[in-house]
Amino acid sequence: MSLAPDPGSGDMTRSASTEHAAFVILFLLFALGALPRVFESATENLYAYQAQAWLEGRLDIQADMTDVVTHEGKKYVPFPPFPTLLLMPFVKVFGVNETRVVLITLLLTALNLWTCRRILGLLGIEGEKRAWLCAGFLLGTGYWTVAIASAGVWAFAHIVAFTALLLSLAEALGSGRGWLVGGLLAMALLSRQLTVLSAPFLLLLIHKRAREREKAAAFQIAGFLGCVSVGVGVYLLFNEARFEDPLESGYRLIPLSGVLKSRVEAHGLFSPAYFLFNFIHFFLQGFQVWFGGENMLHVSGTSTYGTSITFASPFLFVSLWARWPRRILTAAWLSITLILACFLLYYNNGWVQTNTQRFSLDFIPLMLPMLGLGACRVSPRIWKPLVAYSVSLNMLAILIEYWIPKPGV
Repeated sequence: MSLAPDPGSGDMTRSASTEHAAFVILFLLFALGALPRVFESATENLYAYQAQAWLEGRLDIQADMTDVVTHEGKKYVPFPPFPTLLLMPFVKVFGVNETRVVLITLLLTALNLWTCRRILGLLGIEGEKRAWLCAGFLLGTGYWTVAIASAGVWAFAHIVAFTALLLSLAEALGSGRGWLVGGLLAMALLSRQLTVLSAPFLLLLIHKRAREREKAAAFQIAGFLGCVSVGVGVYLLFNEARFEDPLESGYRLIPLSGVLKSRVEAHGLFSPAYFLFNFIHFFLQGFQVWFGGENMLHVSGTSTYGTSITFASPFLFVSLWARWPRRILTAAWLSITLILACFLLYYNNGWVQTNTQRFSLDFIPLMLPMLGLGACRVSPRIWKPLVAYSVSLNMLAILIEYWIPKPGV
């Protein structure tokens, strides 16, 4: 038997090394964009105060901040509880003032970069194509700008839910252990509730994987549904403990002002009346730069209503060219459509946000497999420039918001 190396092994090694270097560069670029906010204190993050309260054996918090709700004389955080669990060890060690949430987000981003790479690898997508797609997915979507803002409560919830949902998808495509896919989805829904609508897609993936591995599909599905049910049950009990009503999330108790207050008083939290406004911002709104100062010549920021995914992340539409078993694709688009439909009927579109519709992060993880499969059918001459454009536009938005001085504004 010859011990001579495979003539192609050197090329494979060089290709792998190049890909690894590309991922390191991607993460460093991501971290550089976040640098202005990395060392911000958690004093503006309600989850940090919730963690402090839990450590002291209380459900209510002492802080009086935006989005705090009052019930029977006590103040509560109205948002789901799982991100609080992630912050508890840090708040325990460092306290609220010294906890750096954006640094924690960078750790989660390193995990997400690895998970994106794994998901695409499971689909047979490797090398340069995988690096480009991961760059688009984490630097060319709202994930980057939301991560930079994750010192705040809304953004951190998105990052945690995105991470849990991405891990759930990777497990469904990989080993397909139903209980683990369901447990990870439970973590996502306990961060952002509507991610639970990912269940149809994940269920079909679990069933497909079980059949391929000649395992009992019913057993895997039961494990998935059981763990998701536990997550739902935990959330209902959490609501009961705070508001004496398992169906009361606290969102309707959030103090509002201005146009949001007017909307909710007239139409409630969800209504068809919000559809046109949200549809235009989700799909048609372009990138806007605001100018200020006496002569309106100083860049003062970008629109807080954000940019549509069409103009901010057009490469995502390559996912429409994906080819997969019909039932799998149908379930995937059903989950995405259900989540999107809820947001199109919601009283706000995610304001405040930078160059994104941040609610889209609740379904974008589900698009990664279709994006990878679609990129295999669409010419790189089309989708690579779209990725480059999306990353560049995010870089411009980040420069405007966090790096460029704004004298006279």
